[in-house]
Amino acid sequence: MAGLFDEQASLYAAARPDHPSSLFSYLASLSPYHGRAWDVGTGSGQAAVPLQHACRRDNIKFICTRPSLSSEDLENIVGGEGSIDLITVAQAPHWFHLDSFYVNVKKVLKKKHGVFAAWCYTQPSVCTEIDALLKDFYRESDPYWDPARKIVDDGYTSLPFPFEPVQGHDGTGAPFHFEAKKAMTVDTFLTYLESMSVLHCARSQGIELLHEKRKNAFRMAWDDAIRTATYPIHLRVGWKKQEQIRFHKYSKVTSLHL
Repeated sequence: MAGLFDEQASLYAAARPDHPSSLFSYLASLSPYHGRAWDVGTGSGQAAVPLQHACRRDNIKFICTRPSLSSEDLENIVGGEGSIDLITVAQAPHWFHLDSFYVNVKKVLKKKHGVFAAWCYTQPSVCTEIDALLKDFYRESDPYWDPARKIVDDGYTSLPFPFEPVQGHDGTGAPFHFEAKKAMTVDTFLTYLESMSVLHCARSQGIELLHEKRKNAFRMAWDDAIRTATYPIHLRVGWKKQEQIRFHKYSKVTSLHL
């Protein structure tokens, strides 16, 4: 599936929302160790950049790895067994071969206090009129989404998750919820729609979902204003199965130190 995004990487970088600092502060609060993080499926870096800018130190390296790593590469580039404090995957694990990915995660994640976090964002909200147009776009595009993308629609509740979950407010380990906000012109919003993999899939079947009539409807509803799109974020986060300590209840860490 990576090829879908190779073709529209610049669109993705320009129009996708950044992730809120509160999310990273929360992840930092789950462990006393903040030495090494691995962001997987980085793409244009909406998750990796906040990790990188959390704290700059002379003895810290920031390395961009290849899309596919052998076991030897994993150890030499990412880290040896039990060496990673935090592994993050934003808006990507639904494209992975999860069985093999989780084998690598469990190998390099620190045995005690090592945190694994996966999150996605779902359909944004702008205002009543634009939300109605967006709902119609999603309805029409539904048959053309890759089946793997359906996991996003349910907010990662169906994502296989072989970790001891951090307990949610309801005590079930259900996803935590954050919000990402992005101020946009209508052109930026149309670029966001253009970055979606479903357009590539539909066009390969001769279907244009983002046709001029739809674009014009968005333009008329948007006017020339700068509007804020709010994206719900759904977070799954946990430790290795044997980890039982609820460290986050006691931590006062407010930012990642990487």
